[in-house]
Amino acid sequence: MKQIIKKGTVNKTFLIFIQDSSATTGVGLTGVTASMLSAICMRVEDDNDVTITPLVLVDLVGTGTDHYESGIEEISGAAPGWYRFDAPDACFATGADAVGFSIIDAAANDVAPITIEIQLVDVDLYDATRFGLTALPNAAADAGGGLVISDLGGLDADAMATGVTAIEVDTVDIQGRLPAALVGGLMSSDITAISTDTTAANNLELMYDGTGYAGGTAKLGVDVVQVSGDATSADNLELDYDGTGYAKANSTIGTTTTNTDMVGTDSAALASVCTEGRLAELDSGNLPTTTDNILTDTGTTLDNHLTDIKGTSFVKDTHSLIDIETYVDILDDGTSGNVKIATDVAATLVDTAVIGALGAGLTDLGGMSTAMKAEVNTEVDGSMVTYGLDHLVSASVTGTDIVDDSIIASMVSKEATADWDDFVNTTDSLQALRDNQSGATAGAIADAVWDEAQSGHTSVGTFGIIATEIASILVDTGTTLDNHLTDIKGTSFVKDTHSLIDIETYVDILDDGTSGNAKIATDVAAVLVDTATTIPGTITTLQTDSTLIVADTNELQTDWTNAGRLDVILDAILVDTAQLGAAVGASISADIAAVKAETVLIVADTNELQTDWANDGRLDVIQDAILVDTAEIGAAGAGLTAIFTTAQTESYASDGSAFTPAQALYMIWSSIQEFTIISTTLSSKKLDSTEAMTWTLDDASDPTSRARAT
Repeated sequence: MKQIIKKGTVNKTFLIFIQDSSATTGVGLTGVTASMLSAICMRVEDDNDVTITPLVLVDLVGTGTDHYESGIEEISGAAPGWYRFDAPDACFATGADAVGFSIIDAAANDVAPITIEIQLVDVDLYDATRFGLTALPNAAADAGGGLVISDLGGLDADAMATGVTAIEVDTVDIQGRLPAALVGGLMSSDITAISTDTTAANNLELMYDGTGYAGGTAKLGVDVVQVSGDATSADNLELDYDGTGYAKANSTIGTTTTNTDMVGTDSAALASVCTEGRLAELDSGNLPTTTDNILTDTGTTLDNHLTDIKGTSFVKDTHSLIDIETYVDILDDGTSGNVKIATDVAATLVDTAVIGALGAGLTDLGGMSTAMKAEVNTEVDGSMVTYGLDHLVSASVTGTDIVDDSIIASMVSKEATADWDDFVNTTDSLQALRDNQSGATAGAIADAVWDEAQSGHTSVGTFGIIATEIASILVDTGTTLDNHLTDIKGTSFVKDTHSLIDIETYVDILDDGTSGNAKIATDVAAVLVDTATTIPGTITTLQTDSTLIVADTNELQTDWTNAGRLDVILDAILVDTAQLGAAVGASISADIAAVKAETVLIVADTNELQTDWANDGRLDVIQDAILVDTAEIGAAGAGLTAIFTTAQTESYASDGSAFTPAQALYMIWSSIQEFTIISTTLSSKKLDSTEAMTWTLDDASDPTSRARAT
C-alpha cells in the first residue's frame, strides 16, 4: 500500500488486508488480534537518518470508536481479512519525508506480512480549495476572497495597475479642471472660470460672434468646400455660423454675441437641470459607477477588442490603415475605384472564355511558331535523356543507366537490392526463356515426373517416399499378410463358429469388463485349485466343526437355564454393575480405560517425584536456592530495605532497546528533572549535567508530542 499524506497529519486510520499465508488462493485471515501481530514504524528523517520505533498494538472495542493510536480491529465478517489500523500521530510529525509501517506475524498465526509506504508532503491533497497552502486564499477562484481570474483570458495585472495609475492621474487632472464650487447651485458657464484664461475666453467669444479672431486682422478662414468636397454642405455650414441660420431648416440658430445670452429662459432651463438635487439623482443613478465601467472598458475591454482587430502579427509600419489604403490604391486607379476592378474582372472572364471549359480552347496550337515547336521538342528530348526514358527505344543500356531498385530493375533482378546488371539477355530474355522450354509439352513433363527415381525423393511427405511405402504395403498384402492371417485362423478354422464375433461372445461371458483375460486365467486357476483340494478339505473341516458346535449348543442349553452356570454368572454381573452405577463416559469400559491411563501417568509422576525430592534432586536444588534467597530477604523482609538504600549504577538504555529497572528509574528521573530545549530538540541531563537522552519535538513553538531521538 502506498499513500501520500501531509506532514503533521493526526488521527489517521488505514484499512489493511491481512492475507492467510497458509492458503494459496489469496483469501483473507479472520480472527486476528493485536497479540498475534508485531509492528514497527520507520521514518526517513530530513537528515536521511532512518529511525525505527516498535509499536505496541492494542485491540479496539469497536470499528465505530474514536481514533486510538496503534489500535487494530477486524472490520466485519462480511469482509474477511480487512482490518482497521489507527496509526500513531508521531509517525507523521514534521522532520521526515517518508514513513513506513511493517506489520508481521508475532508467532505461527498464518499472518502474511503487511507493509504501508507513505510519502510525507507539505501540501494537503484532501484540501480541494488550496491544497493546504497558506500562501493562497482559502476561497474558490472568482469568489469573495478568492483569486482573480480572467473569463476572456489575457489578464495582465501589471498592465491593469499601469492603467489604474493613468486613470488616477486623469481623474486628478479632471478634478483640477472643474470649478471648486457651484455658483448658485449651478456649474458656471463663464469661459474665464473654465479655462482661467481671460484672453482665451475673449478669443472664444470672438470666434462665434462673427467679428473674427481678435488676435488677427481677418476672420479665421476655412474653405468648407475643400474640406468636404460638397458645395451644398459648405453653404449650410456657412449659414450656421454667419448668423442667418440654416437655409434648409427654415429656422435660425440664434446668434450668440455675448455670454449674457444664457440669461433668461435658457439659463433657467439649465439651472433646472444642474441643481444639487439633480446631481444627487445622477449620483444615486450610478453615474459614478457607469463612469467607472467606462474607464474599465477603455482600460481592458476596448484594449482587448483593439488587440483582436490588430491580430497577433500586427506591425505598425506595414499593417496600419495607411498601409492598407496603399494596397487599395494599387488596385484602384484613383478615379474609378471598384468600377475599375469590376472592369478588369470582366476582361479576365473574356480571356478565360477563350481558353474554354477543361482547356478546350488550347487544343489548337497550330498558331505556334516553328521556333516554339522546336524549343518544346528540345525540352522534351532533354527530359527523356535526363530520366533515361530514351533507353526504352532509341539508346542502349550500359553501366548504371538503370537505377537500382527502380521498377525496371526490380522486374529483372531478384536480389535484395534490385540491380539491372543481373539481367543477361541471352538467358533471361523472353526469347531465351521460350527457346529454353522447347519440347516441354504436358506429356513430356508428365513422363519426366513418373520416370524420376524414388531414391532422390526420400523426404517425408514427398510422392517418392509415398510410392515406396505403397510398394511395401503391396508386398505385405501379397505374401506376409496372407501368411499371418493363415496362422491366426489355424488349420481347423470354421467361419461360422471361430470368427471374431463368435470369440467376442465367449469373452463377454467370461470377462467382467474390467480386468480382461488375465483375470479370467487367474480365476480359472483358482477354481481348479479350490475344486481339487481346498473345497474337499474345507468340507471335512466344516463337518468336524459342526459336531463340536452341536455339542456346545447342547451344553449352552443347560447353562442358560435358571440357576445354570451362565445364568449364575449373569446374576453376579448384574449385582456388580448395579454397584458401579451409570457410566461417566461413553461406557463403563471406557471409564475404566481412562482411569487406567490416568493411573499410569500418576505412577510415572510419582516415580519422577521420588527422584526430584532426593538429595541434589531437581526439586531439592530449587528448594535450596529458595532458602538462600529467603535468607537474604531476612525476617519480616529486613533484607529488602537495602534495595532502597543502596545507590544504583547510573545507566540509560539506548533508543528502542529493552531497559533494566535501574535504567528505567534513571531515565524517568532524567526526563522530568534538568533538561534544555533548542528549536525542536529536547535534551535531558545526567547527574553530572551532561546529555543523557534527546527527543525531537513536533513543533518548535507549540509542541504537542515528542519522539525519542538518542
